[in-house]
Amino acid sequence: MIASVGKLERKAFKEEIIIVPLNVLKQGVNDYKEFIIKLVDHEVEYVIDKVCDHAGGRLVVKNGKAVCPMHNWTLDLDLLTYEGGNNKKKKLDFEEVDGAIRIKRFNYELVNNCIQKEKSGIVKFQWLNHASIYIECNGISIMLDPWLFGPSFLTGWWLAEPSTVNSLELLKNCDYIFISHNHPDHCHLETLSIVDRDKCIIVPKFTSNSVRNFCEKAGFTNVVTAEFLTLYKLGDSFNISILKSGDFRDDSGVYIEANGHEFLFSVDANFLNSWVLPRNLDLFASAYASGASGFPLCYHNYTEEEKAVIIGRTKNVVRGNLFKICGELQPKYFLPYAGMFKEYSERDNYIKLNNFKNQIDDYLVDFQKLSTKVIIPDKLKEFYFENGVLGWNLQESDFLKSENTELYINQYKEAYVWDELEIRRYFENCTYSENQVLYIIPTDDDFIPCNENVVYVNFSSSEVRIVQTDDIRMELDSYRVMIIHVRSEIFMAVVKNMLPWEDFLIGFQCRIYRYPNVYEDSFWFHFTNEYVSKENFRYSPLCGSCSVINQNPVWYKSKIK
Repeated sequence: MIASVGKLERKAFKEEIIIVPLNVLKQGVNDYKEFIIKLVDHEVEYVIDKVCDHAGGRLVVKNGKAVCPMHNWTLDLDLLTYEGGNNKKKKLDFEEVDGAIRIKRFNYELVNNCIQKEKSGIVKFQWLNHASIYIECNGISIMLDPWLFGPSFLTGWWLAEPSTVNSLELLKNCDYIFISHNHPDHCHLETLSIVDRDKCIIVPKFTSNSVRNFCEKAGFTNVVTAEFLTLYKLGDSFNISILKSGDFRDDSGVYIEANGHEFLFSVDANFLNSWVLPRNLDLFASAYASGASGFPLCYHNYTEEEKAVIIGRTKNVVRGNLFKICGELQPKYFLPYAGMFKEYSERDNYIKLNNFKNQIDDYLVDFQKLSTKVIIPDKLKEFYFENGVLGWNLQESDFLKSENTELYINQYKEAYVWDELEIRRYFENCTYSENQVLYIIPTDDDFIPCNENVVYVNFSSSEVRIVQTDDIRMELDSYRVMIIHVRSEIFMAVVKNMLPWEDFLIGFQCRIYRYPNVYEDSFWFHFTNEYVSKENFRYSPLCGSCSVINQNPVWYKSKIK
């Protein structure tokens, strides 16, 4: 059992006073520099910043609403809630003095008051694949988010390049495993199948227990739920703390202090800890690629031209945010990771051709303007910090063989046959209640309906029934409507195994039309984090290890349960 040794403290390091003259403001909503200010009867009703609470994008005022260009999240400027859910924007404190608004704003950082004063000793790292990092300090080791082989997101994602054979040994022998959230490219149970069931798995303390549930249902008996911002001791001068994403999602990053060195791995958490983070790090690592979402390519509400604009804009925002964050945190080194996936299956050619991502070379150009140096991930290099100085060691290892995508997909089709009765029971027990109507249309690989039957769900009345395609109504008064074309075997895998719905959305396994065209955050949260893993857990019908078993060490065979 890991023990708490303290907490990361929030500390103000810079204070700003922003003065806004009242005579430059008009009645109603004002878009003023970094703020949105509303006046009613010549009184200031509120002041908010323009940071979107979803992914940290910059809100743009349009037609009396504030819209984030990254994912089209829309903030109602009367209620200060985001459309499609109940997330509320926080008002800023202000005072009126001499005909002006005075907004006091602090810049905060996280401080580790328990840190070893001098950087002494060595800390070793290996980037193994995607978000999988191996860290060793003073004889103790931890692996972050291991995904080393097999598909993810129900065959929608594949590792861009094979992992090394040595990475399996490191996973088997490490002392701890940290899992940041329940997405399968981070909580990849096929990879975890080679791990002893009593291995210590460290997971964030989410309210829904979404990660803990998966790990325990997979048979792990030593799952430690860690409080956010609490420091836990892994070994001598080796401590870890988990930071929550700044949005509503179950997502996190991890801070590590080892022999006086400080490292932060933000993984792909949006708006990590509301961007209150440690500064002057030795290493900051973050997802860099973008393109890890079903939005906008899986949504029929947009033309191809509109999708291309959104994708390009999102790429630029991701790059811009990372450049800004690194400029503020001033880490010595930046490691781009957690973006090394491809859409390899033939049936996903549309995604592969249109889902453009940032490249590491883009950051090499951007970061020339900063003092931060970029570390290029390399599976055959171990890098280490010794007394504050970065060094490298070359590694030798064979690589695992490439995966057979069609073999996995055919196994899903054999294992999961469309069952309307089971689907009805699934929705009748879901406990979700909103003014939401859902149509589920089973399809083939190309999203052509398999038959005329459609599953209709009215969540306000708990009505579930089978209707025909001619019965679909896209617009219903006072209801949000969502029509989902989804590959039939994939949806049945989700239903049978109580999997998160984001598995098939992020895995590009569906096409969606929604009315109105806003993100239904409470719906997706419920079916991704709450109505999951009650009886079963995520697994591949074709044991994801099989292709590895046939080519790799004997010890591996003995570990498959």
